[in-house]
Amino acid sequence: MKKILLLFILFFGFVSSAQITTIFQQCNNTNAIEIHNGNLYVGCSSGDIYRFPLNNPNPTPELFKTGLPALQDFCVVGDYLFIAQRAIPSDLRRVVKLNLNVSNPDIEIVHLFSNPYGLTKDNNYLYINDTQDIYRYNLNSSNPTPEIIISNTGHNIGGSGMVVVNNHLYLTATNQLKKYNLDTMAQSIVFTSSLNLKGICIGESEQIIYSVNFTDDYVYKHDLVNNTNMQFIYTQLFSPGEVIYDNNNLYVSNLEGGQVNRINMATLEVSDPIVENSIIFPNPSNGNFTIRVQDVSFLGGQMVILDELGKVIYKETVNSEETDLRLQGLASGIYLLRIANHDKEFVKKIVIQ
Repeated sequence: MKKILLLFILFFGFVSSAQITTIFQQCNNTNAIEIHNGNLYVGCSSGDIYRFPLNNPNPTPELFKTGLPALQDFCVVGDYLFIAQRAIPSDLRRVVKLNLNVSNPDIEIVHLFSNPYGLTKDNNYLYINDTQDIYRYNLNSSNPTPEIIISNTGHNIGGSGMVVVNNHLYLTATNQLKKYNLDTMAQSIVFTSSLNLKGICIGESEQIIYSVNFTDDYVYKHDLVNNTNMQFIYTQLFSPGEVIYDNNNLYVSNLEGGQVNRINMATLEVSDPIVENSIIFPNPSNGNFTIRVQDVSFLGGQMVILDELGKVIYKETVNSEETDLRLQGLASGIYLLRIANHDKEFVKKIVIQ
């Protein structure tokens, strides 16, 4: 049923094909993605890892490695791909590594963990997000043992994203982006959101972080210098999982659809209608939503709510710039809200808890 919703999102999406391209759709669900030496590595929930060259206009993904179910995140260190794996039984809840210079490399176990979700690195360390604890693994040691450096991060669901910028570890912890000073381990909250944050990455400079979350369809852009956070671009994906930046492109995986989409940032318009058209809040909610139309050309248009089968279950005319929706009678779940007037459309996923 979620794939039916995805078809509606793809059909009604605003972003042109020049901006967004689906470059991978070989498996049911994608999660981990990483780029190394011009190759994109894609991890599927089935345990398969694919590799293909990004500089090839028509790349054919090759199966690089199998047998790693429930993989969560990738991190490249040197010529090794480190993988967070969270499977059953407990001996498959671990971090492993693969030699990227070898065909069908052996799985080398780094360490067993409780619930490893995310990985990142700086010059000296690999960091592992193990549910609510952060471990540090010394990459320069001949026989390293992971040590806990941060406990009780507040991570519950969703969060797995980590990056290190200027000796600070940035971490998605459910609905917050947190920052830890790696000298003192002092914590601060960068921002709080109603969304379930997941993947994050460093952007075109170390002052920019991009993030995605699996209950919203957008990439968000956070400026660390000006402390601003904005909805940046629509992904055309049902449930974004991870995001990486490379060579003026954003790559986003899809937790519940199997694609990887590439967003060409060089073709983005300065004024993006996705950001300007409408705002919906709170989202998720108990059924009470406020729709604020920021583009007055939508006034007089038709607003409809569609269920996961694409059936119209509610509609009304947009007569004012702000409309209150009362949908408490609907079952908990995911719905699509669509506003259309003449040649303009706005589509947004809404969640009733």
